[in-house]
Amino acid sequence: MGGHRRGWGCGARGGSPLPRLGTQNPGARRALRLPAVVLRLPIVLSSRLKKVISQEANRALSIVAEEAAPRWPQYAAYCRGRESGMRSVAFQHLSAFVSAICGDSFAKRRDFVDWLCDRFWHYERAAAGLLPEPLLQRVLLPTLEEWRSATPVQSSPWRWSGVVLSATGYQGMRAGLYAPNSDAQEFLTRAIEIDPGDQIALLRLVECRIGFLDFQAHHLPDGYLGDPEADLQLAADATSLCQRIQNNAARDRLLQELAGARELILDWGESQRSGKDFRTWCREHNRNYEQTITRVYVRKPETSA
Repeated sequence: MGGHRRGWGCGARGGSPLPRLGTQNPGARRALRLPAVVLRLPIVLSSRLKKVISQEANRALSIVAEEAAPRWPQYAAYCRGRESGMRSVAFQHLSAFVSAICGDSFAKRRDFVDWLCDRFWHYERAAAGLLPEPLLQRVLLPTLEEWRSATPVQSSPWRWSGVVLSATGYQGMRAGLYAPNSDAQEFLTRAIEIDPGDQIALLRLVECRIGFLDFQAHHLPDGYLGDPEADLQLAADATSLCQRIQNNAARDRLLQELAGARELILDWGESQRSGKDFRTWCREHNRNYEQTITRVYVRKPETSA
């Protein structure tokens, strides 16, 4: 059995990231030993990785501020404030910008949302900075909904809706800790139905499919949560989608992950047909999933007598 190795339970997956700043690359899986009563997400990051992410976020804010300045100066001022750590000043600019753009025409709001979603995609690690909650709830989501209704045969509003919704808990989804957002998958699927070559929608939908398969397997070796046959078909459909991805590195990375997911499901099925415990079956068949194990449970607090 070659190729990608998988682990019992939920954990982040390695792979070559897309060549864009801030691409969410979960990295190699590591075993977590969490004695805490409540599982807290996102996964705890090393101080070094946090510093790298912070630097990328600030760099993204600086670039986006420069791009935004000619057309949306208040939003640019917000980004500069966030970059420099002046949070209260930044949100004063943001409040003024949101109030102003909410009074603009749909066409103007759509142009801003289309531009911002594209920047959000490229600089996703800066998501909390580029797309703060007031902007998301008052401008982005309502405009995307209006856009989908106004031009239902255009792929862009469906694609961006899927990207934005799937970004919530993205790291957890890619680690197998969360099932991916179902609305996000529907929006991405619709975008691909309209434009079968939509590269962003294809990439994110395949990532969501892999996240779903990982979630189904995150209680192994004790049990598989889903329907193995249905999930094998899902993996096959996602593999077909992968063939349309033009970026060779991204396509190969996702195909490797899908092959690993399929391999794990098949091995689970073989162990069940043999009547043997999955750990025992894997030892007997030289299947080494233990190297990438990350297993997390939420425990109830112990009560004293």
